[in-house]
Amino acid sequence: MSADAKNGGSGAAGEQARLDLRRRAIRSTRWLLTFRLGSQLLSWAVAIIIARFLTPADYGLFAMALTVVAAIGLLREFGLGTAIIQRQDLTAEHLNTIFWIVALAGIALLMMLWAGAEMAAAFYAEPRLVWILRILGLTILLNVIGFVPYSLLTKDIDFFRRSVAAMVGAVSSSVIALSLAYLGYGVWALIVGQLVNAAIFNAALLVAARWLPGLRLSFRNIGEILTFGMRLAAVSTINLYSQILNRVLVGRFLGGPALGLYTMAETLGEAPHKISSAVIHQMSLPIFAKLQREDGELRKYFLKITKYLALATLPAQIGMALVAYDLIAVVLTAQWIPMVPLFQIFCVGSVFHILSLPAYPLLVARGRAGTLLKFNAAAAVVTAAAILLGSQIDLLAVGAAWLGAFAILKIVLLSLALRELGMRARTYLNGIVASLVATIAMSVTVLFTRYMDAPVSGSVQRLALEVLLGALVYVVILMVVDRKLVPEVRGILHDMFISSRA
Repeated sequence: MSADAKNGGSGAAGEQARLDLRRRAIRSTRWLLTFRLGSQLLSWAVAIIIARFLTPADYGLFAMALTVVAAIGLLREFGLGTAIIQRQDLTAEHLNTIFWIVALAGIALLMMLWAGAEMAAAFYAEPRLVWILRILGLTILLNVIGFVPYSLLTKDIDFFRRSVAAMVGAVSSSVIALSLAYLGYGVWALIVGQLVNAAIFNAALLVAARWLPGLRLSFRNIGEILTFGMRLAAVSTINLYSQILNRVLVGRFLGGPALGLYTMAETLGEAPHKISSAVIHQMSLPIFAKLQREDGELRKYFLKITKYLALATLPAQIGMALVAYDLIAVVLTAQWIPMVPLFQIFCVGSVFHILSLPAYPLLVARGRAGTLLKFNAAAAVVTAAAILLGSQIDLLAVGAAWLGAFAILKIVLLSLALRELGMRARTYLNGIVASLVATIAMSVTVLFTRYMDAPVSGSVQRLALEVLLGALVYVVILMVVDRKLVPEVRGILHDMFISSRA
């Protein structure tokens, strides 16, 4: 095979394919961000309104049921959704086979849930949980319906139709849940709302993807596909239970108040990059999968994604760490001030997460599920050991131990991705040097503003001044260091808005 063939075709056809992929990725990012922000705002609004009609006990009961169902549902897909996105050679028969495997697994898990509902209710000492679990468990089967269509839309980087399906489900379920809550149905308003959301969302996915399961099956290479998927499922399971274990260790050795501070610091410290991380992960995986055999294009997209991720989130994370005292005092009141040092640690730690974020989807796209499984298993052990060690001293020691272990692990993950790409660390650093320099300049400005005799008093005014000056310096330095940034952003905005309308 020629070099041109390996790199996505030659001449005008190959160049047009690459241009189409770029534009599709940019437009899909717009829709994904728009619908994700919209659904988040809708979720917050509905939760606030429903809370006026329900009691804390209703929410507690729903949380118990949702935790059990989510833990069981995690085992349903075997990572096969990611396998559909990663594999570029799947036939219609393969998709049918994968669907029926997941469907049978879903039925088996639902039967387990029905049989074990009384045990779960006894564990929580809540008899009402039995039928709530059995009814809510139907979402496991409903989610099977849209499992393949969701993966196909993601694979095709068609986030518009996927997001429309999600929004239709969210709006419909919100109307039902609000109506039932107003009529006094208590916790069942939340349960029925969840069922309606699952039913409409998955039905809409079938329509959007124009796909229905068939009976023609193919078991060729299915063992290899299952092995790949189950390794990724194991990675997700390890990550989930690793986070739970870390919190258990903090609560066990330092007590409930310390665990509350730890959980809040972790949640707020990671908040700025949550949406961007989710969008980048969902966007980069199908792009990397399509380019998995085109090393040059793969390296280019990896560097571009890393660059813009760093530009958007590095100043936010470091900025929050710098203004932490005023930020916590304003947002959470003074009673949360003891959390500040730990909050700053999580903000800094998130920088390492951000810079290594594209590494995971890259390794998945290249079929390195076994490497990721080994890495995440080792990472879970190392992180738990660090937190266990720190918890023998105090909460600040927990944070310091976590940061040291977390930073090293993320650097190792990034090095695995760079080695997979055949890329030198210097090339990678050149891609983010502008955001690093601008962030340092911003940090100096904020610190200078903090320690000089500023003409403002009070946390709110000082916080506003620091944020405005820091943001201004960051943008100015960024434009000075990276002269190509403005034309690049202009081109992205053109493809995102003007070209799509044309």
